[in-house]
Amino acid sequence: MLALNGKTAGNVDSGAPTEIVIATDAAEPQHINIFLHKKFLIEMLLAIRTTSGRESAVVSSIVSRVVSKHIPVKAIVQSEQLRGYIFIEAEDSDAIEQAVRGIPHVRGIVAKEITVDQIERFIIPEKEVVKVEENDVVEIISGPFKGEKAKVTRVDELKNELTVELLESAIPIPITIPISAVRIEKKAKEGKEKSS
Repeated sequence: MLALNGKTAGNVDSGAPTEIVIATDAAEPQHINIFLHKKFLIEMLLAIRTTSGRESAVVSSIVSRVVSKHIPVKAIVQSEQLRGYIFIEAEDSDAIEQAVRGIPHVRGIVAKEITVDQIERFIIPEKEVVKVEENDVVEIISGPFKGEKAKVTRVDELKNELTVELLESAIPIPITIPISAVRIEKKAKEGKEKSS
């Protein structure tokens, strides 16, 4: 069975269907889990270099070829966090080469074999981020301002970034940091309720 973002597209081989799991950041968790539970069955996993930003197009082209030519590919993994690369699991390197040969935007195959442990952090969904709002007081937990407390002045949810001003700074300088780099110290709403 071929699963692309939770949709079944058909069988690869009518005699003995090969399961291909395409795990992207947008994929449903069960597809990622199916791939990870097969960890002990991994035969060969290689990285494929692609044109940055064209990973999805490459994956779609490879899936079409795998289905039409019955190539024994077991999994194709694409992560939004790792631009310019996709990963393919197959029985051997010949199957992977056959799957990617001549595909537009493929820049080459990385010769070194990859383990699932090396790419696991790119395919396991991150924990749900706590909703940060303007005027929240946060502690910066990574980067050059680690340990500093700051007030949130702007939240950009599309880029997953915050603009903050350090509380202990003499001059308020706006700093843009990732949402994942902060921990909420005090919600703005809590402070308003306590002062009433």
